Amino acid sequence: MKPELKFAPGLTEELKADEAKGLVEAIISVETEDRDGDIVRIGDGRETGLLLTEFKRNPVVLFQHGKDARGMRPIGKATSVEPTTHKRKPALAAGVQFSIDDPEDPDPRVLFRMVVRAMLRAWSVRFMPLDYEERESSYGWKGWDFKTSELREFSLVAIPANALALTQAVKDGVCDIPWLLKRGVIKSVEALEFGSDLLKRVVGYEATPTLDQDAGWDAAAARKRLAAWASSDGSGDADKMDWGKYARGFLWVDGEAAETFGGYKLPHHDVADGKLKVNFRGCAAALVVLRGGRGGAGIPEADVPRCERHLAAHYKQFDAEFPEKGLDAPTVLAAGVSLDPVAEAILTARLDAEIGKLRIEMAGRQRGAPVSPDALAELRRRLLKH
Repeated sequence: MKPELKFAPGLTEELKADEAKGLVEAIISVETEDRDGDIVRIGDGRETGLLLTEFKRNPVVLFQHGKDARGMRPIGKATSVEPTTHKRKPALAAGVQFSIDDPEDPDPRVLFRMVVRAMLRAWSVRFMPLDYEERESSYGWKGWDFKTSELREFSLVAIPANALALTQAVKDGVCDIPWLLKRGVIKSVEALEFGSDLLKRVVGYEATPTLDQDAGWDAAAARKRLAAWASSDGSGDADKMDWGKYARGFLWVDGEAAETFGGYKLPHHDVADGKLKVNFRGCAAALVVLRGGRGGAGIPEADVPRCERHLAAHYKQFDAEFPEKGLDAPTVLAAGVSLDPVAEAILTARLDAEIGKLRIEMAGRQRGAPVSPDALAELRRRLLKH
């Protein structure tokens, strides 16, 4: 699909500020792979990479790309925007003058204070792709390499936000809860009490260590081990829980029930030797549920593609082929699920075809000869690998 107007995230790691003047200097974008598997080339800003000429004609800075209650009213302007390097990678640096002196508009003043105090740390560039091509991402799916693009605007954005700092900001009177909700900085009051990961519903992919591919999977037992691992005293009790840590074992979190174990769906990690490790059979079981097995996942349809991309990245860790559609034999075998009669018939036909190939490959055996238990075990191993 041809990409049109795109967004690319950045995170402020180095920041300089003049609090008296409302000035901030920050790195707003780095030439590195994002979570969608895309890369935006920075270039020289004039003829290659992210072109800046048109943006500099009207260098307004927005909040949330104008999609919150403010609309397209700027929070300030860019005093500078130039290519640079950040941790040895091409990057885009910007100076931002917040409109802190406007008595009719207090938002820029509040947002500036939140940036300075590291309560808001993220920026996002909005650009029009001009020259691009598909690329293989490190996550196992196709991404885009945006070689030349035109910067349209950049914004201060609320995600990821420092939830603990936001809680303190409310206590200190920097802002109030209605303001945070109205501006979209948080989705619910409960979000203030937990880590920033819980402001999102789909848990981000993490390349955790892997268990053996043939390791068994018991979702209920894994949940108990995850709870013990994520609790401060190893008890697994809710009142001792680090919910952000617990979320790392799952695909999806219900932000409205993030303080309950029932708010976490599609586990696929386990804990072994005190470490979080991904379980291949758990990934397969989660994929079966995402694609309608066992009654389905019960999550918003819009979140399913991101959940599947998360699982595809884990499949790649196991050097296993991720089924683009439906359910393949390795996934069903790994998940250990029972299927409805139609699906079972389809899968049986696929297995029969694989058995036929295996018979032909078996040295010294005639076509159609019975397949031994050892040969079937070899077939199962092959299916799980591919």
